Amino acid sequence: MNFKKEFDIILCNNVLEHIFDFKKAIENIYGALKSNGILILLVPGLYPLHDEPNDYWRFTEHSLRNLLQKFVKIKIEHKGIRRYPFVYYVEATK
Repeated sequence: MNFKKEFDIILCNNVLEHIFDFKKAIENIYGALKSNGILILLVPGLYPLHDEPNDYWRFTEHSLRNLLQKFVKIKIEHKGIRRYPFVYYVEATK
């Protein structure tokens, strides 16, 4: 992505697990957001493999917090029981 501080909000729903270089993807998203911009991110937790062979990752709340550490505010919710979350919903503010 060649966007620099252009977006107030970026939606990334059920995509990140299909991107092999997910760290670069988050860097690009961060750079594309304006100051105070918001990333809305949805990733599966306990979920069957799909779209093989391009289903690479499953994230935890801890890995998401680490991955998004440049953001000033991170809110993470999960659906399902904590030990076996079905999906994570994230709001991260730049």
